[in-house]
Amino acid sequence: MILKEFDLDLPYIKEDAEDYEQSWKPKRLQFRNECRCIASMMERYFKNYRYKTSFSWKLMIECYSDINKSRKKFVKSEVYEVSMEFDISRYFNLASEEKKWMIFNVLKEGAFEVLKEEEWNSEPFIEVFSKMENDNLLNMYQYGKAVYNPKRNLKAMVICEHGISEIKIYLCITDKSGKEIARKLVIKEVPNEWKFHIHLGKLQWISEKEVALKNKNGIIVGTLQGTQ
Repeated sequence: MILKEFDLDLPYIKEDAEDYEQSWKPKRLQFRNECRCIASMMERYFKNYRYKTSFSWKLMIECYSDINKSRKKFVKSEVYEVSMEFDISRYFNLASEEKKWMIFNVLKEGAFEVLKEEEWNSEPFIEVFSKMENDNLLNMYQYGKAVYNPKRNLKAMVICEHGISEIKIYLCITDKSGKEIARKLVIKEVPNEWKFHIHLGKLQWISEKEVALKNKNGIIVGTLQGTQ
């Protein structure tokens, strides 16, 4: 299999449905959304390596406030689970940038625990984690391909800034030299792919100077006009 996905979770360890719904579920959902900023950045860099494993396509970091002796550290399956100690209370009191680094560190530590356990090749992980650190955990990227207007003197693209609390989706237009001449924020959304991918459909010029972003249903969600 090709290892291509990474994620983090806050499992619930009690057996109290009411407590889960009222106190843990909102916290868990918030954490799952916020961790996608770092996990998706990891996936984006890691996909270039086509990393083969014998049985896993996903690595899941299960985060617990304390690891008791009865909890199994490794659950080996197609979704490989590794249990890691994580200060949950501290996490929810941090600022966004500090949360990024805390998520990054537990993802990195968990990955290397698995690498040691399975004796997998660590080089791609070392390279990817180094790239992420060098980028200061800024998960900003172009979505899809850029498109030229009919005269081919303007080029439009979709730029995503994937943060902890939200993802910002921009339309951007450059001239023939590559100089940016217009940019517009068109979408703010929950930073989880399950929520924001619906907005990322087709980028299409609707005139010589105006480009539109359509969602997966073909509905225009934003437009931007160039100045050329």
